[in-house]
Amino acid sequence: MHTPVLAVARTPLVAVYGTLKRGLRNHHWLEGADFLGSDRLTGATLYDLGPYPGAKSEPSDGVEVEVFRVGPRLALPLQSRCGRLPGDPPGRLAPG
Repeated sequence: MHTPVLAVARTPLVAVYGTLKRGLRNHHWLEGADFLGSDRLTGATLYDLGPYPGAKSEPSDGVEVEVFRVGPRLALPLQSRCGRLPGDPPGRLAPG
């Protein structure tokens, strides 16, 4: 049976925005990852929810992201930095 934690650990690519992008304050969480390029996600809209943004799957002008190749050594710590919602089981990324 496959779990969200294992799925993240097996995912070789991540797209990041905000403070995880190169040159910004949380990029150190991606130290050792291979930068592959930039992209624009036009199928997502970000919303200001206060300290963290929320995302909804809907057409938009696009969200600027940077794409990195990561391995399990980086994927799981990166996942732990992502917010979780109350009641989420351990190891599950918060939606959005």
